[in-house]
Amino acid sequence: MKALLEGSLFLTAAAGLHLLAFTALQSPTGAAGAAGDAGKALVTLAAAPARLAALVEQWEAPPATAPTPDAPQMPQPEAAAQPVQLPQPLVQPTAPGPSLPPPDSAAAPVLDTAPATPQPKPEPKPEPKPEPKPQPKPKPAKPSAPSTAQKAAGSGNSGAAGKAKSTAPSLSAAQTRSLTADWAAQILSRIERRKAYPLAARGRDGAVGLRLGVSSDGKLQSVSVTKSAGHPALDRAAVQAVKRAGRFPPAPQALQGRSFAFNLTIRFDG
Repeated sequence: MKALLEGSLFLTAAAGLHLLAFTALQSPTGAAGAAGDAGKALVTLAAAPARLAALVEQWEAPPATAPTPDAPQMPQPEAAAQPVQLPQPLVQPTAPGPSLPPPDSAAAPVLDTAPATPQPKPEPKPEPKPEPKPQPKPKPAKPSAPSTAQKAAGSGNSGAAGKAKSTAPSLSAAQTRSLTADWAAQILSRIERRKAYPLAARGRDGAVGLRLGVSSDGKLQSVSVTKSAGHPALDRAAVQAVKRAGRFPPAPQALQGRSFAFNLTIRFDG
């Protein structure tokens, strides 16, 4: 803004000076003009008005500079407070501990590195031979009493066992068991052929334990259920199979004259 103002003043002053000079040249006032013999023209200059001179002086004067503001004074930092010195704790003198007596310097044991002399092993003492035991004298066989009860056991699918009584001398126990087992297998085979699965059992499986009394000629004397299959229809079917078998094969000749009891197992598969 200031530069624009100064430029306007400068142009105004310059225009005024030119206009003043032009007027002075054209006006006869304040100027004497004469022409000599030589025909020369004379020009007389007059001083400019005071107002115009003031404008020129103001234009030529250097622009006033604004005063520089004083720099604000910065507060001086206060001196750091001196640290307060704390009182030093009083150090109590420690009493010297009881002095331990120096350990006795025991002499290091000397190890004997020499190999030990092997000790001779004692000779084993001979074991005394056992004295031979005296053999027992064989006892004479006792004749079997005529009223001795004999038991016959058989094997096979039925697991049959039987008892027989006889008044005549019998075979050995092994022979009796073998003959009875063969006969029980024949009886069980005849019962199995007469066995029929009952419809009332409705597909259930089971095993029925029976006890049969049979004479040596193969006649059925008694039959009873010793173990149920868990369904009455299966138990009845087992008893009916025994009764339908009728007369069984007779006992072997060596077992004639005796009566036998057999334990049989009849199985049903649904």
